[in-house]
Amino acid sequence: MTEDAIIAGEELTVLVPVRILEGEQVPAALMDVLSSVSVVLLGYHVIPEQTAPEQARTQFGEQARSELDDVAEAFRNAGGDVEARVVFTGDATQTFERIAVEEKADAILLLNPAPSVERIFVALSEGINTERIAELTSALAAGTDVTVTLFHVATSEDERAAGEQLLDKTARILSEKGVATDDIEREVAVSDAPVQLLSDVASEDSDLVVLGESRPTVRELVFGEPSERMAERTLAPILVVRRLPALTAEEDDAETANDES
Repeated sequence: MTEDAIIAGEELTVLVPVRILEGEQVPAALMDVLSSVSVVLLGYHVIPEQTAPEQARTQFGEQARSELDDVAEAFRNAGGDVEARVVFTGDATQTFERIAVEEKADAILLLNPAPSVERIFVALSEGINTERIAELTSALAAGTDVTVTLFHVATSEDERAAGEQLLDKTARILSEKGVATDDIEREVAVSDAPVQLLSDVASEDSDLVVLGESRPTVRELVFGEPSERMAERTLAPILVVRRLPALTAEEDDAETANDES
């Protein structure tokens, strides 16, 4: 990995939520890719509304911590810088958002199987934290043999040129940060159903999907309208690059009654 990529990686943090008591695993290939950034490993368990977090911690806390420590150790063995936290919560996505703010996380990883990570698919839209997406992607890909596909969906042929300019700009940033030019591919497509197209293309031709928040949270990607649930449609893991500034800890404090770490 190049020196620039190492420097960038030291400044970037990815939140990795894991359903720790349900047997969810972090694929080894993802651990290898994430070794270039700081990781906050969040072992979480969703509890019923009537269950107090203290009760869940008493009953399951030791088991959850032990299992999470095993995952954290695997990250460290892969060369990663990892911090591990356990939470019992009634609202998982709300918890992800709060802890992402607390940890100043640059992105949140939504897990899916990843036997290997040889192709990173980067979905780009005008005005959605393009430079942050490029910075994080370069930290993951620079100095490796990973192929990066930059993809943009234009809503009409008239917008194709603007999309190509967006991808050219992003490709230049990636190259400047150490990603080999030959490993960067670009594609602009035209569709009036962008989420469907993005999901279809990403599922067919990627091992890891990188996209930016179109709103300040990841909630719509998980619990939004069916047409917006890219996380459900895509088979690969999804790295959601947060738009900053996001929610502040003060704004989020009122939403944490059922969330204890």
